[in-house]
Amino acid sequence: MAETTSFWSDVQGWNQSPQYYSTIQAADIDGDRRDELVAHGNGWLVAAKWDANTQNWDLLPSEVPCPDAEGWNQPPVLSDYPDSRSGW
Repeated sequence: MAETTSFWSDVQGWNQSPQYYSTIQAADIDGDRRDELVAHGNGWLVAAKWDANTQNWDLLPSEVPCPDAEGWNQPPVLSDYPDSRSGW
């Protein structure tokens, strides 16, 4: 089973820094006409898809590094775009 809702919890640190929690956006990134969650996590672009059967967000495979050391924790980030759908 894929990782689920607990990934987005305060325990995972999402509440500790606006550089992460302020980037959480909803966008249809796979073309199925349903929004996924997309955010800049600690070093990676993170995306998750809602699973109606399990009632959880399942993480999608990600190979998009966004290391803070290279400035990904500085503006502009996803939260700077009012409708992230237009950028995908």
